[in-house]
Amino acid sequence: LRSTNAFANVATTAATRLALKAKGSDGEVCSSVVDMGNVGFVLLAGGKGSRMKADRPKQFLDLCGAPILHHSLELFLERLPKYCEEQGVASPPNVVLVMDPMYQPEYEPLVA
Repeated sequence: LRSTNAFANVATTAATRLALKAKGSDGEVCSSVVDMGNVGFVLLAGGKGSRMKADRPKQFLDLCGAPILHHSLELFLERLPKYCEEQGVASPPNVVLVMDPMYQPEYEPLVA
């Protein structure tokens, strides 16, 4: 998966936001890293893009030089696990990609 530096910063920031919002026993928000060992993510990429009137579904349109779906996969399969590892907590064990069967052969190696 390709990424530009600008997107890398955005993805790292997003991963940090996902990991940092936790509430203590007193109900106050604290800045601790949340263990994500029992969390899973579902990426919905099954749309046809018919309302956009584009030549392909939205998830395959380019953003910063790569399809939008690649940015999401990079965040959840590479950046977030790396961030969690650096913080000493478990990363999400499951990322489920839901998409049209027509596109599945191209993406199976990435998520298998």
